[in-house]
Amino acid sequence: MFTVHALYAPLAATSSRAVGAAAVGILLACTAAAVTFIVALVSIARARTTAATKCAWILLTFALPIFGSLLWFFIGRREYLRRPHVA
Repeated sequence: MFTVHALYAPLAATSSRAVGAAAVGILLACTAAAVTFIVALVSIARARTTAATKCAWILLTFALPIFGSLLWFFIGRREYLRRPHVA
């Protein structure tokens, strides 16, 4: 006798592999985002700049964790390195 379950068995095996691969990809992306966020916060805290500038960057990083962290590395940190250091 022909069953419906037999039709979906190959699909279920493929789907579980795809779900597993997607889960690994999501886990890696989340880990990378968390590491970038933490490294950005440490970098901002260690930057020799005014307290107001640090506060603004930290607020931006908390408000937009991924985007704010990337902005710090591509814009903020570069601006900090160009200016004379604040004592």
